[in-house]
Amino acid sequence: MFKTLTPAHLQMLGRLGDLARSTKEGVADAVGEAINDLWSNVDIRDRLRGTLIVWFGSDQEPLQRAAVSAFLYLALQQDGNGQPILLSEPEASAPEWVIRGWRTVLEADEPTLLARQAFMTWLDTAATRENWTEPVTAALVSAVHDTPTDHLRGQRFLNLVRLAECWTIQSDVLDDQERKKCRRELEHRTQKADPHRPGMQQEDGPAGA
Repeated sequence: MFKTLTPAHLQMLGRLGDLARSTKEGVADAVGEAINDLWSNVDIRDRLRGTLIVWFGSDQEPLQRAAVSAFLYLALQQDGNGQPILLSEPEASAPEWVIRGWRTVLEADEPTLLARQAFMTWLDTAATRENWTEPVTAALVSAVHDTPTDHLRGQRFLNLVRLAECWTIQSDVLDDQERKKCRRELEHRTQKADPHRPGMQQEDGPAGA
């Protein structure tokens, strides 16, 4: 799979891995920027993606921070048509690792500036390109709910609301009322998908009905 990796590539990736374990301030952001810059190199993109997946699943906080930083820089990237590069094609589901990225972002105590910028990029796309509305919305709703661990579900939803409100205020796409409508639809969709939502069983009807 990685036959095109040169010794220089391997040395560079190894160095990034060492740096990502640092607890020094600013290192995680620097590693994220470096991975973002390297992403256009198709020879190492699969390796970079695999590295981020490993870091997201690590119990080492510095690795998780570096993964979040890289993910958010990548989430800001758009292709020549203005679509997020992390969504492969319109009306397709987001890759699981992308959903994992958003989930980790939403589990922070508060959204960072970079998180707000990336979220705005995705909601701008969802609000102005009809065929991208569902992939973006589904990815964000899945990031809040599709996980076996429930204890941070409330935090994820809270940050989703915070980010959506920020987008409503700061974005320059559509008009104010249309942005508010988009925000309400996203929040309603997320609330409706909550498996622990009060009254959900009554709405769905008794099992076997």
